[in-house]
Amino acid sequence: MITKIVFIRHGETDGNRKQLYLGHTDLPLNPTGIAQINNLKQVVESERFDRVYSSSLLRCRQTTEILFGKELIAENDLREMNFGIFDGQTHADISKQYSQEYQCWIENPVDYRITGGESLKEFYQRVTLSFRNILKENYGHKLAIITHGGCIRAILSYYLGKGIEDYWKFKIDIASFSRLEFDDNFPYLTSLNENIMSSTK
Repeated sequence: MITKIVFIRHGETDGNRKQLYLGHTDLPLNPTGIAQINNLKQVVESERFDRVYSSSLLRCRQTTEILFGKELIAENDLREMNFGIFDGQTHADISKQYSQEYQCWIENPVDYRITGGESLKEFYQRVTLSFRNILKENYGHKLAIITHGGCIRAILSYYLGKGIEDYWKFKIDIASFSRLEFDDNFPYLTSLNENIMSSTK
């Protein structure tokens, strides 16, 4: 039996445009992001989903509402990584204002827990556990999951790579679709970073 997952990364926010570390900072979609997601509606309307899951952060809930209306299952564990004191700031600002913490993070990017936030390992474990639970509840169904680039990377590296060490090998575009299918328990990627120009049924 085939289980189909369509991951949708939210549209653009001002934080994305400014290249901020945007984790739990709860910014809305900007006008560009709203337009991006409206453009994706024609793809969504051509498909039928059994259930829709979304990160509980505003940028994903807005994306979900534009695409599907208000019927969704909001999941706190599908939130982006919590960057703690780094959240909502640029790389340059972090390296200047928190030079010691920044150096510790660079030296140990997997295990170092950012003050007020979480480590990449904690984030990875949170997201992959949440997804595994969703998968168990929806065997043989087709799901849409609206979430963040980091969450999609974590799930893909868990199923298609060697685990967390391959987390950085996946690049997920804003306002894109990526498709993961399971033939019983065997996972395979059917598309990565579809957008309005490339999407097909």
